[in-house]
Order: sequence, then C-alpha cells, then structure tokens
Amino acid sequence: MGIMASALQMVEDVMGKIVQGLLMPKVAPAWYAGTRRLTEFPEAAAESLLLMGFVTLEVPDIEVAMSFFVSGLGAKEGAEVDGAKVVQIGASQLRLVPSGKRADLAAWPGQFYVWVEDSKATLSSCQSLEKSTAEVIQEVYHIKEEGAADAILLQDPAGQNSFVVNQAPLGGMATTMRSVLPGTDKVSNTLALIGLTHPIAAGQAGGVVRFYSQFLGASVSRTKQAQ
Repeated sequence: MGIMASALQMVEDVMGKIVQGLLMPKVAPAWYAGTRRLTEFPEAAAESLLLMGFVTLEVPDIEVAMSFFVSGLGAKEGAEVDGAKVVQIGASQLRLVPSGKRADLAAWPGQFYVWVEDSKATLSSCQSLEKSTAEVIQEVYHIKEEGAADAILLQDPAGQNSFVVNQAPLGGMATTMRSVLPGTDKVSNTLALIGLTHPIAAGQAGGVVRFYSQFLGASVSRTKQAQ
C-alpha cells in the first residue's frame, strides 16, 4: 500500500508541474501590465501564486453592480474584456457578465477581502449609494474608536456576494501599492483584492490542497478555521 501511494504521489507531482507550466503565462497580459514597463511576471517565492488575476461574476443588473463597485466600493472601471464589464482592483479584476449567459459559471460561494486607502470614505460612499439602490452595508466594526470604520461588511445590491473591507496598513502602504500595482492610482480608493474565501464540503480539504499545491504551485497552510 505504501509503495502504491508513493507511486501515485510521484505521478501527481509530475503532472502538476506539467499543468503548472502550461497554465502560467510567460508574458503578462496587457490589462495586468497597464502603462508600466512590465512585460513579464516577476520571480515569486517558492511554492507561491503571484496574484488573483480575475474572477468572473454573474450579476442580474450590470449597471447596478458597476455602481456598487465604482461609486460605493471605490474601485476603478477597466476596459471591457470579451464583452464583460471590468472592475479593476489593483492588479486583479472582477469581470461582470449578465446572469444566465454563461452555462459554465456558478455563483461565487465565498467572501471577498479588500483593502482600501480610506475606509471612512468607503463607508460614506456606500451610505450615499443606499439612497438610490438596495441596502449594501451589513455591518460596521468600530474596534479602535467609535467614529472609525475599522472593518466594513458589504453585500452587493443583488445580495449575491459579500465583501470585507479593511483600511490598508499605515506607514505608506497605499503609496507603495500604487507604485507597483497597475490600475491603482489616486482615482481609486480600493487598493487590492487581498483574499477570497471559498467554502468546501466536509472531508474534501485533502483533494483541494493537492490541487492547489501540486497543479498550481501554491503554498498551503493551516489555520484554526481552515487550510
């Protein structure tokens, strides 16, 4: 049994390296490079992914969704890609398509984690947005002081996707991120898509971990909540 398991492990490792080489492009796409002289993906630490390139989301109303992301969340509208409206968040994108148009898509089941430069500005923008659209502010957490917006939990107008918003760490982090992330400029209060939470069925963690580590070359770690 041990020999068989070792053989299967070797096969998975070899196939993983092959698939990883096919999936990782040698030259960054135009929407990633922006106006900077960035023509190749930089070298990354061992066993790590470079970034979340894009997530495609189905939404019932494109214009309402764009208003939420641009006017409320403070993101920047990018150039359309394959007919999809684009929300630019640092080096990452959310690509919006009408509901029911893509048979290969399913609703995103988790949560998005976003850094902004000014969380108070995000809160104010979302409060203004609620006057003309559905309720989007689910919770505001005042951890340090009553007037602060240390963390904001948002839900898009369609009630499909949730977003945890934190202000980026102080000490010049916003300036640093703007200098290296294309699409992140003074126009955009939203700086980066830091993380995505994707729940899975109980007992499926082992297979998911192998997929990310062996086929995508990702570093996987365990927390109290999940891997």
